Amino acid sequence: MSRDIPPRLLREAIAQAAARMIAEDGLHDYGLAKRKAARQLGLSERQELPNNDEIEAAVRAYREVFQTDTHPDLLHELRSIAVEVMEQMQRYRPQLTGSVLNGTAGPESDINLLLYADSDKDVEIDLLNRNIPFEAGERKRTLRGEVRRVPVLSVFVDDAIVNLEVLEPRDRNDRPRQNGHRAERADLDAVRALLA
Repeated sequence: MSRDIPPRLLREAIAQAAARMIAEDGLHDYGLAKRKAARQLGLSERQELPNNDEIEAAVRAYREVFQTDTHPDLLHELRSIAVEVMEQMQRYRPQLTGSVLNGTAGPESDINLLLYADSDKDVEIDLLNRNIPFEAGERKRTLRGEVRRVPVLSVFVDDAIVNLEVLEPRDRNDRPRQNGHRAERADLDAVRALLA
């Protein structure tokens, strides 16, 4: 059956099914969503799958059509929390990145901030001095052409998780990769402007 359907339409159908899973089920992994969507549609995972930009556009379109009554308020709330944390962490020149910035965030989405410090211990001490509980972890990132493990400190604000990814100051001009592309990022003034 799929032989009769142009590949562009198959990619679009997979992107739409994946977008629904991401928007409704809180699935964060685009690769997994694409593969599940292909199987759900009775297509092979070897089928040419949509790229992450196509998935992101489909998620945005899905939310604009099916979640117009709740999504703008949720996005405003998450961005407001991001501003609050960014103001507290100003000395690390924070930048917002990920789904809260690009507008595809859902109820299960984390807020992702990039901080720039000589050491993640500086940020940990800062959080401890402010009596802000956190969980420490790490994430793989491609920065300046090499894959590195970078520290991530997760804090909880209301029901939201805010991931503070601590990068070296020299990483500020190199945007980490996200979903295969250089991640967009916004400083405090840019995020405030999104709330206006």
